[in-house]
Parts: sequence; C-alpha cells; structure tokens
Amino acid sequence: MDTEIDQVKYYTDSKVVLGYICNSVRRFYVYVANRVERIRRISRPKQWNYVPTGLNPADIATRSVPAVVLTQTIWFAGPKFLTDQSSIDSEEDIDFHLVDPDTDPEIQPEVEPLSSNICSRRNLEISIDDDPLTFLVLFEQLTDWLWVLEKIKFPREINPLVIGRERKVQFGFLLLISVMAAADLRDELSCSICTSIYTDPVSLPCGHNFCQGCVGKTWDWQEGIEEDPSCPECRQRFKRRPKLTTDWKLRGMVERFCPTETEPGETGIPCSYCLLSPVPAAKSCLLCEASLCDTHLRGHCQSAEHVLTKPTDSIMGRKCSVHHKVLEYHCCEDSACICVSCCLAGEHRGHRVELLSEASEKKKEKLRKVLEKLSPEREETERGAQRLQERRREVAEVAAGETERVTALFRGIREELEALEKRLLSDISRQKEKLCLQLTELIQQLEIKKDELSREIRHIEELCNMADPLTVLREQWESHGAAFCGAEGA
Repeated sequence: MDTEIDQVKYYTDSKVVLGYICNSVRRFYVYVANRVERIRRISRPKQWNYVPTGLNPADIATRSVPAVVLTQTIWFAGPKFLTDQSSIDSEEDIDFHLVDPDTDPEIQPEVEPLSSNICSRRNLEISIDDDPLTFLVLFEQLTDWLWVLEKIKFPREINPLVIGRERKVQFGFLLLISVMAAADLRDELSCSICTSIYTDPVSLPCGHNFCQGCVGKTWDWQEGIEEDPSCPECRQRFKRRPKLTTDWKLRGMVERFCPTETEPGETGIPCSYCLLSPVPAAKSCLLCEASLCDTHLRGHCQSAEHVLTKPTDSIMGRKCSVHHKVLEYHCCEDSACICVSCCLAGEHRGHRVELLSEASEKKKEKLRKVLEKLSPEREETERGAQRLQERRREVAEVAAGETERVTALFRGIREELEALEKRLLSDISRQKEKLCLQLTELIQQLEIKKDELSREIRHIEELCNMADPLTVLREQWESHGAAFCGAEGA
C-alpha cells in the first residue's frame, strides 16, 4: 500500500492497563514490569486511548451474534469515532492514572525516603542516657540504621524494668532501632522476583542476585514466548542462558539471618527485651505491659502491683480502658470486668462486685453443670453416629454385591452377543463366498459367449463390405449354410 500513515493510535477498554502503561511514579513486580516495558518499547504512552466496552470491536467475537446480524455490527465497519474527523481533532491528551495502586497486587509498595539534616557523621556520639526528646530528634534525622546502631552507647547491662519513665522511653527507642535495622537487612536479603528471603541465591553476569528457582522459572517462561533470557532487574539480555554462580557470601548472610526469623508457633510470645534473637516468654507483666523470659523474670520487681500472668500479646485487654489499671473485680449487675477505680468512683460504684477468682469459680461451677448435661447428650450422639456408620458400611456392602452381580450379568450378555455376532458374520461370509462363486462362473460363460458373438459380427461385417457377389454367396453357404438356411425358411 502506498498510503502514508500520519499517526498510529492504540485503544483498550481496560483503564487498569492504561494506568500501567502511563505510569511514571510507581514500580511493578517482575511480570507486569516486563510486559509494560515491552509495550513501551514499541509505542508511546500518548498513543494509547480508552474505548468503552460497548464500542470495542474486539468484544463482538466474545458475544453470541448471529451471522446475519454480524455484518451490521462494528466488527466490519469499526466504531464511528475512527472515521469522524471532528472527534479525532477534538481529542485531548489524557493522563491515565493507576487504579487503586495501594491495593493492586502487581504494584510494589511505596517507600517514602527520609531526608537527613546532618551534614557530617564525624564526632557524633548518641548516648542512651541523653534527653529522650533530643534523642528522638536525632533519630528522625538519621537514615542509615546500621550506622545508628554502631554509634549508640549501650549500657553494659540493660534492665528495662527499672522504675522510671525515662528508662522505658529510652528502651523503646532502642527496640525501634533494632526493628528498623532488621527490616532494612531483610530487604537486602530478599529476592526481587518472589519478594521472600533468598533460597539458594545465585549471581548473574550483570551482578544482580536472585533465587535459583525463581530466575530459572522466569527464563523458562521467556523461552515459552520465544524471548532471549534476560535479567529480571536490569533487563540485560543474553543470547543463551548464562551460567549461574552461587553467591556464597550472600548465602552465608541468609543463613545467619534466617534463625532470627522465628515462626510464632515455635516460640509463642517472645520476650519483649531479648533484642538480638527472640526467646519465648515465661510470664507477662500487666503493669509493665511487657512479656519476660526466665532470665529477665529473675530481675523483675516482686511487688503486688506487678501482676504476672501467662504470656499474652493482648495485655491491654487485661487493663481497664478508662483508668488503665489491672482488672481485678467482676460487676455482677453489668457482667463486666472492672478495676478498683471503677468500683470506688466509676460508673460501677455501689454495684455488687466480687473478685475475678470468685466470679471465675462460680462461672466454672455453672459450666460444670452444663457439662454434666451435655456429656450424656454427646455420648448418645456418638452412639447414633456409630449406628449410622454401621448402616453406611452395610449399604456399601450391599451396593458392592449388587454391583458385582450386575457386572457379571452384563459380562455374560456381552459374551453371548459376541458369540452370536461371530456366528452371524461367519454365515454371512459363507453365503457371500458361495454367491460370488456362482456369479463368477456365470460371468465367465457370458464373457465366452460375448467373444464368440464379437467374432461372428466381425465376419459378417467383412462379408457386407465385399464387392464380389459370388464370393459373398459362396462364403455364406460354405461357412454358415445351416444358419442361413434356417433364416430363409423362417
């Protein structure tokens, strides 16, 4: 075609895809990032436009449209706005934004970088005993958490239970720093494909690291769409699969980091003060709002105010939401757990109250009576279930017997039908051979007669073509006298 193309436009009815193509502020995970990069390699975002589903010719093929009506649809002619010059000239550049980027599973979480107002790190020392507010200001200004850990002057022995608010505030900062450092380290040890801790980390020639299984699956997928293998991070392409080398240094860091990644089911609730590695808590203090291991429990204050319970991660649920004191009593009128202040000056003042232990024993007694009623019912239910299971086994046995009987019956019928089929086919074959033999003999006789008649016809034609009458009469009389005589007599 000699037609000169002025411009090329692409249309799609997915605003999500348009947001992906026009995006310039967020990062995608590997699959979508590769697809978007490939689209933007052959087109520009400004070339992409939105078309409503009702005007999208591609959707016609997915609908049930009769062939008679198909010629009247936009499948052949296309939407009118493609040929309407006024609508084309009036089109304005529209910037398509991401649709719900915070909930889209294909978009990586947004990380807000923190700026620092500190010009130099030299001669800067942060003491854990400094004024907490000053410490907080410096903490917010620093972005390198590992360097912060190196600069903090930790006391030789941390006793988080020393009475005093400053110590608790300081310890909170210490815990926050450790958590942030662990989070940064986890990001450094995470594969960008599966976003999990490296498993058998390997290095590519471009220097990027991935799990051996993840990069292998990515290259298998690229081979399936006939693409050369490439680095999922920097998109560097290779003519063939490069040799993967194990990054032993990174693997060692992963092995040292993984022991600190403890599943909740392994240690239960960890000690609030064991920072380097989680240790299972032995008790939780409702006053301190902390869980303690056996080591920290030995140095814990033994006064009555420090109420110890089984390890729990919902300490605030054991304190009064109004007075922030330990719940010690139970209001019989409102059926609520209350603290001392609620009894003396709160909304439960003058109500009949009792200790939590007494209320618990009364409720346990009621529950035991209910249990006495439910136990026989459960036993009867269990016996009923056993009877039904026995009945189910009987039904299964009867069904198995009937199945075997019916199977044997139809097997016999099939065998008889096969034998009858063989006999009938054999009879048909014999009849066919007999009839074919008779017909073959008749055909041979007719062929012989046909040959004789053909010779006779040729001889008569020769006589008819002779010019000498005498020769014709002699030939007829000598050779076919009897036949001709019979003809003359007739």
